[in-house]
Order: sequence, then C-alpha cells, then structure tokens
Amino acid sequence: MPNISRDIIVVGASAGGVEALQLLTANLPVDLGASVIVVLHMPVGGPSALPAILRRSCRLPVVPAENGIQLEHGHVYVAVPNRHLLVVDGALRLSL
Repeated sequence: MPNISRDIIVVGASAGGVEALQLLTANLPVDLGASVIVVLHMPVGGPSALPAILRRSCRLPVVPAENGIQLEHGHVYVAVPNRHLLVVDGALRLSL
C-alpha cells in the first residue's frame, strides 16, 4: 500500500455559514500542510456556487469535489449537493 498522507481538515456549516467559511478559508496559510474539505448544508438542484464564492478570498485553490480526485495539501475541496463525500486511500469518493 502506498504511503498516503492523512492530514485533512474538515469543516461543516449550515446554509447560513457561507460568511464564516469565507473568513476561515481567507485566513488559511498558502503553505498549509493539509487538505481542506468543506461541507455546507444546501438544497438539492444544480451546482453549488460555493467554490466560486470561496475563491474570491481564499489564496489556495478551491475546487468542487470530484469522484476519484487525489487529495493534495494546500487545496480546498467543496462537497457537491446531494452526494455523500468519502475519503478512500487519499482520494475523494462521491456516493448517493
């Protein structure tokens, strides 16, 4: 089994927590030695605008979670609506 880093920060918020998430991600250091996963309770239907909102103030790359994407330190991954988000062997897995 390959040596996989497990340094992960997971942050969850209710639908009213967007401003707090912006403040938090804006203050993450550029050399952060961990991956960040953001989960926000949001209604089903269409893609989330949260990655674009967080990109405005975050100095790290912010991307929507995709099935199979390998986690990288210094990146922010945003959970997508209506999917469970798992981390398996250092990669994101989406399920219903």
